[in-house]
Amino acid sequence: MAAATSIFLEDLPDDILLHILSHLDGQSLAAAGCSSSHLHRLSSLPSLWLNLCVSNYPSLLLLPSLPFSPRSFFSLAFPLSSSSSSSSPTAQSSPDFVSSFVDLRYRGVPILSRIISTDTRSPLFFSPPFRLEAIDGHLRPDPAFSPADLELSWVMVDRTGDRVVDVSSWKPVSVERNWFSGDVRVRFATAVGEGRAVVVPTVMCSVVGVREVWLMVEDGDGVPMNGTDSMVVIGEMMDGGRKGARRRDGREGFRKRRITG
Repeated sequence: MAAATSIFLEDLPDDILLHILSHLDGQSLAAAGCSSSHLHRLSSLPSLWLNLCVSNYPSLLLLPSLPFSPRSFFSLAFPLSSSSSSSSPTAQSSPDFVSSFVDLRYRGVPILSRIISTDTRSPLFFSPPFRLEAIDGHLRPDPAFSPADLELSWVMVDRTGDRVVDVSSWKPVSVERNWFSGDVRVRFATAVGEGRAVVVPTVMCSVVGVREVWLMVEDGDGVPMNGTDSMVVIGEMMDGGRKGARRRDGREGFRKRRITG
């Protein structure tokens, strides 16, 4: 009887290894790179991280090329922001120019991708309320449309590309129907500073589909902030730590904000 031959993962050709690595999520890909020097080299290839970025954030495909490292972008955008300090943020954290990468999914299928550029030095920026709009018009994703099945990511990147955060909860924290008009407001809120402020990406739906997508920032009492104060809050999120997985519903932090506000 022939002796069994042991084959190690590193013995496989690079093209097969790359095919395997391309099917891993970000956490698994990073872990694979820690197992050997050979896998570390392969798992560090920008093409693998670029694939992860565009599969989770298809709005990146609207750029001719990425002006930042795909791995760095993914490592900052994908995890949950853990900005939980109860102290007041400083204006030093406020970015002076922000690009928003907005992706709306319905039952896992992308239905909207937008890039919004915001110059925070504009005089109009100081007037409340601060509001960024990603769409003003109708999307009809499905004849039997269910707003609760929407998912939203809203990634904000500063001018340098070194500060990145997804300010959306990804899954809805609340779905509120106006029984008179039939409109449904879906909020993807993320609380900041133990409820001192909350960033509120919102999708407004009519009976036939998505009508509006916007972002505002509210203080602890639910009052909309102006652009200057909003950017300070967002800058705090950019500079905060990261924890946990990305795909969460965000309700815990939002409830804390409502209780303490």
